[in-house]
Amino acid sequence: MASELFQQIPPSRSSRERRHIGEGRKLLAFSDSRQDAAFFAPYLERTYNRSLERRLISLAVEQLAVDEPPRTEDVIDRVRKIAQDHLLLDPDATRRKNTLAAAEWVTSELLAIDRRHSLEGTGMAEITIAVPRRAQAPHALLDLGLDETESIDLIRMLLDTVRASGAILPPEDVNLRDERFAPRNVEISLRRNGSERNVISWLPTRNSNRRLEIIQKIFHQRAISADPKALLEHIWEGLTNPDSDWSPLLTPIEDKRRGRVHRLDSTRLEFRPLSESHRPGRCDTCNHLTWRTVSGVCPTWRCEGTVRTIEDLAPLYRNHYASLYRELELIALSAEEHTANYTPIKAGDVQARFVNGEINALSCSTTFELGVDVGEVQAVLLRNVPPTPANYVQRAGRAGRRADSAALVVTYVQRRSHDRYHFQHPKRLVDGFVAPPVIILDNPAIGRRHAHSVAFAAYERHVVDAGGDEHKTVGGFFLPLGDGSGAADTTGDGSSPAHLDALAAHDTVPGIEGTGEQDFIDWLSGHPTELGKALSRIMPPSVAADIGVDKWHWLDQLSQSTPEEPSHGWLERAGNEVRTDIGAIREAIVEAVANKRYSVASVNQKVESALGGRHLLGFLASRNVLPKYGFPVDTVELDLSSSGDASATELDLSRDLTLGIRDYAPGSETVAAKSLWKSVGLKNQPGKMWPTYRWAVCGDCGAFRQRIDQLGATHDRDDDACPICDSKKLQSNDHGHFVLPIFRFVGQRSGNVGDDRPPRRSFSRRFYGSFGDERNNELIKVTDLCDNVTVRVGLTKQGRINVINQGPLKRGFRVCRWCGFSEPVIDGSKPSGRRRKRTPHQDPRRPNKECDGPIDTVDLGHHLLTDVIEVAIDTPMDADTASSVLYALLEGVESLGISRADVDGTLHIADSSGSPHLIIHDQVPG
Repeated sequence: MASELFQQIPPSRSSRERRHIGEGRKLLAFSDSRQDAAFFAPYLERTYNRSLERRLISLAVEQLAVDEPPRTEDVIDRVRKIAQDHLLLDPDATRRKNTLAAAEWVTSELLAIDRRHSLEGTGMAEITIAVPRRAQAPHALLDLGLDETESIDLIRMLLDTVRASGAILPPEDVNLRDERFAPRNVEISLRRNGSERNVISWLPTRNSNRRLEIIQKIFHQRAISADPKALLEHIWEGLTNPDSDWSPLLTPIEDKRRGRVHRLDSTRLEFRPLSESHRPGRCDTCNHLTWRTVSGVCPTWRCEGTVRTIEDLAPLYRNHYASLYRELELIALSAEEHTANYTPIKAGDVQARFVNGEINALSCSTTFELGVDVGEVQAVLLRNVPPTPANYVQRAGRAGRRADSAALVVTYVQRRSHDRYHFQHPKRLVDGFVAPPVIILDNPAIGRRHAHSVAFAAYERHVVDAGGDEHKTVGGFFLPLGDGSGAADTTGDGSSPAHLDALAAHDTVPGIEGTGEQDFIDWLSGHPTELGKALSRIMPPSVAADIGVDKWHWLDQLSQSTPEEPSHGWLERAGNEVRTDIGAIREAIVEAVANKRYSVASVNQKVESALGGRHLLGFLASRNVLPKYGFPVDTVELDLSSSGDASATELDLSRDLTLGIRDYAPGSETVAAKSLWKSVGLKNQPGKMWPTYRWAVCGDCGAFRQRIDQLGATHDRDDDACPICDSKKLQSNDHGHFVLPIFRFVGQRSGNVGDDRPPRRSFSRRFYGSFGDERNNELIKVTDLCDNVTVRVGLTKQGRINVINQGPLKRGFRVCRWCGFSEPVIDGSKPSGRRRKRTPHQDPRRPNKECDGPIDTVDLGHHLLTDVIEVAIDTPMDADTASSVLYALLEGVESLGISRADVDGTLHIADSSGSPHLIIHDQVPG
């Protein structure tokens, strides 16, 4: 569809833009998904230009095949000339350079693996051996009853299997290892017997192969009793004997490791176009199209069908790909993505090149919806139905923005309920009401967090003015002064016994006294005059009255919760969380040091350093103390700095951590800048270790629980009873350890984008953990809703949502503690414990270096605090029924003026009945 649409776009009216590729034509394509948009750019460019290359080859063959079928070198030269005449190749470039480009195009067709879409597979042209003029049919074939034509056709069929396997000698200067020939970008050879890596065997290595099977089929069809393998060997001798007239077809090569091997000489191939006198046949079983057959035998592996000559050529000409190769206008296309994968500088460069006509097709995510004037865009392709009328208006409005230009907008409807609904009711999208954005200025929740941010900024200025240092880390603010947590140990002595003995002397459970948190509250308790004036000035009167600006009530609400308002006390809760986690780690350190297990104590010390070294502003925002907008919190990056690829510097592969633990999980591949990037490890930092948590789902009631892991501690609380039903039973495969990947993932380039998006290899699951505000009141009964079923609801501003990725088949990931090497577990079941024996592996930080560090089998996880509504329906429901009810509620939120994308949900076991409660949570940052 995109190819046809691009072909119909007129060239630019600007003489400057017409000098560029595609004569300045412009096509915008939109996708909701960033990965869909990133994938579509290289896919469109490759498939369109491949069709264009086949059109050039088809045209060249038609022009040359007047007297005799042209050979490979003739086709290459004619393709080069046509491409130069139509500015598909630079006419000012050297002849050698353009000839190489044309030779690569032709070689791609010789090695085509998409046979059904190739010139041969669509019936537009046959590629076969050019029989040497002095060559005659072997007597062994004639003696079996085959005539001259059948004998030569059999040899053609056998050598076609060699070309189909990729064992060819390419045209001059063509490098078969180039990525444009992927996945067949290797040099493959042929020998008489014995296959191995990149070497095929003419004779079957075991029972059979395609060549032997073709002869067996012919023998069966003609009732020939001779030995087919002996005939196949006889034909090999005739092809490789230097004195044979057939020997020029296979070029011998002396390989130091493999000995003498052969390759089919590409210059000995010829192209025969479709015509009334030269027709292909089609198998009545596998439906494959083939140009040569003997006794109607189908050359397809393990197909017993019969090939019959095609009498009516009209269906061949109507084939979509065949019509492209016959009718495609010779217009080149350059496509790029415009997504959040690019750095701002690179994205700006891509945009400028598109506006100037240097790029013809731009595949965009939502980054191009607003605020961008792309000039004279003639067509927009929407690759799915946009979520709302507002999105449709913004995307469709990119085209025809000039008063004197027409526009065409094409929307492709995917097989999704949303798309199919709007296909049935298109006016609701095109003419749909676009609600104006609404901001409630007197929202106390927004006002409160901004009051906190103003107060914290004023406090930090006060600290610096008094000669102190600003608080940058979580440990530096929430732990007592001089405690030491959060400072990375880069001295190399962090694991020494003396250092760990001193570390164990700290209080295992630090208190609030002497912390930056306490100093902040004490300073605010003095009611600084300038701060009070600032809050009174910036807050709307209704918000100021609501949060108690004049009487400083907001300070008490920030610092402590009350039974009446358990959701208050955001700062107190954040501090307690930090000190509780670090206290648990310190208990493990003290125990390990006491037992002289210094290596275990060192790992725990690095975890403590990581917990204390987290960025303070981001942590406060994620704990609802500060407003989240404007702060890069809860994000993770796929770090490509060690990949050695030049394009990595132009990419910024940052994602929300909830999505990152799925999209960047070890073994997963991401599309960006026309390449595939594979996650190969977790980034670590000197002196720090990513935090690890134990988690479990109760085997009886299904309740979720977690706690920070204390490596080496003897009081293993995995055997604790479930807090809901007191059961110690765990659900199979739904328990273990998860790491919080706070230091980024490590990525390496893994190849070019193929014809399909890389499959998603793992999925994340959501669990509702608990009310972070320790809610102790009962759910409230909803009256007048239903007569025979009781519905109860509860609300919290501090609900903890846990997101866990257990890897493929819930087997987890192997992660090295030293170098961060990571891979999904694909063999066997998930180990019951966290530790594995050491095995050598690739260090992702240093190419071509090995590491033999200890490997743990873990999951990936993340938890966040957000607004949560809990709905309890007092009727027995299994998980499937509860999920249906939950998603019915979620899909209905738009009737309340809430976007479906702003909320999500999960199930939660809250009592011993085991009946799931419905959890609906806010997904909007802030």
